[in-house]
Amino acid sequence: GNPKWKEALDSANAEPVRRQNMRDHITGKAAHPIRIAPDVANANLITKVQPVYPPLALQARVTGIVEFRVDIGADGKVQSLLLMRGHPLLVNAAKDALLQWVFRPTLLNGNPVPVTTTIEVPFTLPQ
Repeated sequence: GNPKWKEALDSANAEPVRRQNMRDHITGKAAHPIRIAPDVANANLITKVQPVYPPLALQARVTGIVEFRVDIGADGKVQSLLLMRGHPLLVNAAKDALLQWVFRPTLLNGNPVPVTTTIEVPFTLPQ
């Protein structure tokens, strides 16, 4: 038949192939990690290392929150940190602790994928 029908069928048959390629791109080889909510990241936290309160910060009675954007690899290990805010005396202690955190891998279509989230590390003076 009709050439218009053939064209419509051909394009309909081509569509799933494009969608399949897109899904493959999203799962394993995504250039950018998928953003997840901080509470989702916390729910997937397996190993949490508490920061060591820096003696100078303790002496100066510095408290507060250090916030990082955290990239977590498909293996659940912290890949990189970007400081968003925090007191300079607290930043390194928070960073050293966060780099030791381990998360349950986030799955997309059954495959582990890299993710990004924000994590706040609070520092409060011991009572």
